[in-house]
Amino acid sequence: PVPECETVTGKLCVFPFKYRGKTYLECTNDGTTNGKPWCATETRRDGNVVPGKWEDCDPSVCAVPEVCRTSSGPDSGNSCKFPFRFHGKTYTSCARWTWSGVNYGKYWCSTKTDRNGNHVNGQGNYGFCGFC
Repeated sequence: PVPECETVTGKLCVFPFKYRGKTYLECTNDGTTNGKPWCATETRRDGNVVPGKWEDCDPSVCAVPEVCRTSSGPDSGNSCKFPFRFHGKTYTSCARWTWSGVNYGKYWCSTKTDRNGNHVNGQGNYGFCGFC
């Protein structure tokens, strides 16, 4: 038998769960603040995750989605948050850096979005993409 998916502290993940209107059947990187995939450990009757009742998944017993991580920049090593909106455009992959300077032509992604998927600008919440 396939083992149940657990968190890094040994709690059972609850699937499916809903978060921000989307239903998840496995661990997710959506909304992560530390770059690690997470799952719900408790849900409400309607399936929404109970605030504060989630933890990082244990990758040794859980299906963990592939993630694009930044390899340089102010938030190097964090996961890209797709999709993200920036200056009115929605990105589902890394975007070309169009500002002049040493980073011109590189590809970047948001590492923090608000609840509406907008890039949180002006706080170093981005990085340059590696091979993703």
